[in-house]
Amino acid sequence: MKSKYTLLGLGSVLIWGLSAAFTRTLGEHLGLFTSAALVNILGGILAYITNRIRYGPFSFFRDTSKEYLLFCGPLYAIYIITSYMSTIISQTREQVLVVVLIKFAWPVLTLLFTIPILKKKVSPWIWPSCCLGLAGIIITTAGDIGNWNRFQQDLFSPAIILPIILGIISAVAWALYSVLTKKFLETAKPNAERIGHFMILTGFMMGIISFFFSEPRYFDLIILGELFFQVVFTTFLATLFWNLAMCHGNIIIVVSISNFLPVIATVCSSLVLKVPLTWSILIGSVLVTASTIWSNICFNRS
Repeated sequence: MKSKYTLLGLGSVLIWGLSAAFTRTLGEHLGLFTSAALVNILGGILAYITNRIRYGPFSFFRDTSKEYLLFCGPLYAIYIITSYMSTIISQTREQVLVVVLIKFAWPVLTLLFTIPILKKKVSPWIWPSCCLGLAGIIITTAGDIGNWNRFQQDLFSPAIILPIILGIISAVAWALYSVLTKKFLETAKPNAERIGHFMILTGFMMGIISFFFSEPRYFDLIILGELFFQVVFTTFLATLFWNLAMCHGNIIIVVSISNFLPVIATVCSSLVLKVPLTWSILIGSVLVTASTIWSNICFNRS
């Protein structure tokens, strides 16, 4: 039974890696807040209906701790808001690849948070592994690693610093959400309605904000297809699978499966957004991936 939930974690990782770029394209055609509102409200309704059919009414309150609602609800909202904003406010699609890589550094952060929160034991080599991942992010952010003056300018450029900060907050929020979900719901029964409530509340919040901004809200068949994928697969299924994996699967194995997310997401985003991969982005994604794998080895050999 535990292996089944661990496999669901693999499914969520693959979906997220394939869909990372759609946040940008939806934001360009629908607007930041409109796209976030639609994806989360529709995904939440889908989770809510599915759970009601399977478990009946009022199942949300069964085995759901107050701590989970108090901490994980706000963390989910912070993750969604910063994730969308960091991707959409990036000035160019090239910057989106940098932000995507930073956001998908959350697997190593998840492992780190299991140390104080879940009392996991780890080898001291965890810290050099984290430094390796940080080096990868810096190289990716800096752009042209062969030009020191350009390196310094890009690293501290105001145009990219805000998306980077939001990407870091997004990664931290999702890592904390994942570990706290494991802590508060490990003995609870599977329930899609929990995450559905978070999706709907976050979506309505983003929808209200959207009325105060002039957003394009342009729909066509391609955008509707991307919206369908984001609602059904990325928001509903992937998040549900991840919740189940965090609650009932092997958290170390599931997070280990996420090792290749930086590379998968970077390459897929490059193809979808039609942005050529630079050496700095490739080297950075490989270093972040190597950092995550190394961190996992530190846990297994502790």
